[in-house]
Amino acid sequence: MGYTQAQQKAINARGHNYVVSAGAGSGKTTVLSERVLKLLNDGVKINRMLILTFTNNAAANMKERIKKMMKKEPKFQDQIKLVDGADISTFDAYNQKLVRKYRAYLGIESDFSIAEGSYIAAIKRKIIEEIFEEKYALNDSDFLELLDRYTVGDDESIKNLIISIYDAISKTIDPFASLEKAKELAKNKSSVENAYKEVFSELSMYATKWKEELKNNVDLLFSFLKDAQDNTSYNLVWAMNEKTVGTLKDNKDGNYASKFEIEVEYIDELGTVGNIIQKFNQEIVVPKQEFAYQGTYWKNGIGEGTFNVNPIVFNTAEDSWANNNGLTPDHTHEYNGTDCALQDYSHISADLVNGYIYKPENAKPTNLAQFIKYIRNCADVRFVFDQSRFNKYDYLAGYNVSADGISLWKGAAPTSWEQFDYIQTDKTLAATIQNVMGATAETNKDSKFLPWNFDETLGSTNDECTSTIRLHEIDKLNGTPAAQALVGKSVPVNLVVEYNSYNVIPVQEFEVFFIDPLSIDGAIKGNFVDAEIDGSFLNVADGFNFTDWNGNKVAAQDIKDVKNGEYAHELYDYYGVHNVKFLTDKVTTSLSYDAATNTYKHTEGVKDGKLPTNASLKQMKATEANGVVDKANAEKVDKDPTHLAYFNNNGTPVNVDYKMYISVEVAHKWGVLKKEALEVNVAKAGGTPSGK
Repeated sequence: MGYTQAQQKAINARGHNYVVSAGAGSGKTTVLSERVLKLLNDGVKINRMLILTFTNNAAANMKERIKKMMKKEPKFQDQIKLVDGADISTFDAYNQKLVRKYRAYLGIESDFSIAEGSYIAAIKRKIIEEIFEEKYALNDSDFLELLDRYTVGDDESIKNLIISIYDAISKTIDPFASLEKAKELAKNKSSVENAYKEVFSELSMYATKWKEELKNNVDLLFSFLKDAQDNTSYNLVWAMNEKTVGTLKDNKDGNYASKFEIEVEYIDELGTVGNIIQKFNQEIVVPKQEFAYQGTYWKNGIGEGTFNVNPIVFNTAEDSWANNNGLTPDHTHEYNGTDCALQDYSHISADLVNGYIYKPENAKPTNLAQFIKYIRNCADVRFVFDQSRFNKYDYLAGYNVSADGISLWKGAAPTSWEQFDYIQTDKTLAATIQNVMGATAETNKDSKFLPWNFDETLGSTNDECTSTIRLHEIDKLNGTPAAQALVGKSVPVNLVVEYNSYNVIPVQEFEVFFIDPLSIDGAIKGNFVDAEIDGSFLNVADGFNFTDWNGNKVAAQDIKDVKNGEYAHELYDYYGVHNVKFLTDKVTTSLSYDAATNTYKHTEGVKDGKLPTNASLKQMKATEANGVVDKANAEKVDKDPTHLAYFNNNGTPVNVDYKMYISVEVAHKWGVLKKEALEVNVAKAGGTPSGK
């Protein structure tokens, strides 16, 4: 479309701050949208722009207009999905988002909200009443002249006039400069003008002080509502101090409510009918939440109880070998500081909201209004770790939760936590819950499925609803010790709605179970033979495989001929399998003491005997060709052996067959796997008298 010269200048101007003044219907939204498109063409990402409007409707229209313009340009297709999450909102919503994000640094409590019009009106009324009382007490001549000129019967009309003028000049850049300009046009005497100015000055000066005092000291604040003709009616609106309300009574089964009796006296200043006393019974009730569940994410397929968190499923497109287009190459497994070639490694995390369904659409909630019912923008919704239930879990002894409830530590916990990257430097950090929830005013007000009509934003002010719980890691191949200790175990979690510091309401209690990624399979194949030259060797490199939580085979070498073994080699690295150790210093045997013959000998069923004198077992790394081990060049190792070697070269051969029991430990990213008492036969040397 064509633009005027002034509009074109507003679209293309760069390098400075600009103020554009334009009347209603002059095309401001169109010009601003076109300016955004120009910036996109200049390479600026939509989520790096800040676009603020005065109304929620304008913000919504701006988003839709920008989307439509971007859809016409192929090069912007990848950015369209970023528009809903971009900072395109009202000034109030954006400021609320900033304050909510940084409230810990600002020293602001979590229960703040944007003040509603009725509340602000009540505060103004309280302030003006106080100022007038002071002026009456001082018998101020200018003030009394003002009343004499502009009131009849009572001072309500002048109070309303002052508030109206104050509202008008507050919308200008320089309120008192606007007032001075109005004075030049007015025909009132200077004394009256001074009285106006003084009242306005005091109203501004005491506004902040009164607001804080009302918040902290006033139990109840009343205001009269206007009727349809904008006349003051006798309908009351009131706000109760949160401290006065206090903690609502827990009536069990998720019902929280308290009752209050409020007595109001209407003052008959003219003395015609006398004062009227009216009593009101007020019950403050917390909305009870009801949920529908996606059963596939819960233990036994039933919502509530236990939510299962499994390792993120291996994805060949995102996680596989970076240098070979996803194909599995032969690979030397090197750890402890040497990176492998995978693009990513296993993480244990899940979105807790996946376990819930928004019934009208039979899908996961996409915003906070769909997830939690009947809340206002003062409420903070979050999943938290429930330390009050830790005493039911022995393994959680010594664990603590941060004051904000979203981080779990082995040892001391901080007040709050905002770092959610998988890899963390502090080894005592076990897990976090990253809550990202909100709703736009349009969603909260206009959804055809929502049985309310709240014209206000919620939470983050964007349409989003996720809560990611994750175990944390030291590096790619090692979870933190605090996190590893929780694998295969449950942790209690709550979903809470914090209405204010007095009412943090637990909406739902359940457990999160962190699924153990791996189990160990296999055996040591073959038999040792006593008194062999350079020892008796058994190959253990191929003897141990693993199965992951999803039934896939995991192995150090390719086993594509085995069911579910196609990605065994990649999964070995993906789960960070390393440090295979046979506990050679803890080997036991079937040899036991026979009192009748005063002799140690093989006894069936015995598994706690010692190795024969001078016999030993060692972990070795050796090459092998056609079943023949190169013993001469074999090396003793502390971990990851290819062979186990049995030695008894001290001239005292074993004269009976016996059994040896060997345990193995295998470290992986999320813990240590153990397989105990693997049975291996030890055959007596063929040259012994009993062996001939």
